[in-house]
Order: sequence, then C-alpha cells, then structure tokens
Amino acid sequence: MQTPTLHIVIVEDDLSIRDLFLEALTAHKIKTDILVFKNGIELINYVKKPISTIPDLVFLKLHLPMQNGLRCVKAIRAQQLLNRSLLVIYSAEATEAEIEEIFMERANIYMNTPMKQEELEVKLEQILKLAFQYMHSNLSVGNLLLRL
Repeated sequence: MQTPTLHIVIVEDDLSIRDLFLEALTAHKIKTDILVFKNGIELINYVKKPISTIPDLVFLKLHLPMQNGLRCVKAIRAQQLLNRSLLVIYSAEATEAEIEEIFMERANIYMNTPMKQEELEVKLEQILKLAFQYMHSNLSVGNLLLRL
C-alpha cells in the first residue's frame, strides 16, 4: 500500500528561514508535497482559486509583509477556506496578547520558532505526526489548539 502524501503550504518571506523549514520538513519519513508563498496575499489568492489539492497543513509566519499571518487566518476562517487544514502560526517574538488572538481566530497551533535547526526539526516532526493523524481520522481540526 502506498503511503499517503501530506500536502503542506509554507508562507515565509525570508529565504533562509524558508530553506530551514524545507530542510526540516523533508528530513522525516512522512511523504510531503510542499508549496511555498512569500506573503499572505499569495496564500489567500491561492486558496480562493478552485484548487485540486487542499493543503493538510499550513505554516504561516506571524509577522509577514503586506498581510500578516493573523490577518490571513481571519480571512481563511471567515470565508470558510481550508476548514480541514491545520493552521500553524509561528514566530520567535509573539506577545501573549498576539498568541491569545491567534487562538481566538481559530488557528490550531502556535509555534515559538526555535533558533536551532535540531529544535525546529523536533517541533515540525510533532506537527507532521499530528497532521497525519488528523488527515486519517474523522477528528475535527476545529477542536485542536496547541502551543509549542
């Protein structure tokens, strides 16, 4: 039996951070298909189109140019886009008020971005396993809230 693919979107404006995510996400045994966008507007435009493959997991940087991660989550959830996708907001410097708002707007996971590649790989592996479990169950992603 063929292993299913986990469809992932990364929204990150910094090329070096993007590369760290790509390296960490591809270091695991879970088969992935990854799309990358530079800002929130690109993501919103993508999900508004009739797309054949809806992402299982979306990583959104909190502080993005043009449209930050929180505004993207608001738009995605308000328009009922990506209802079955796990939305992960990440930042190295979010305030407690921002983290609370992230969950109020129905992002599923807040991840404090680690500075070391090994720590990032561990956190991303946890998220990948969780996304894979949700992808293969009848569990509602709307009930998942996690802070890493």
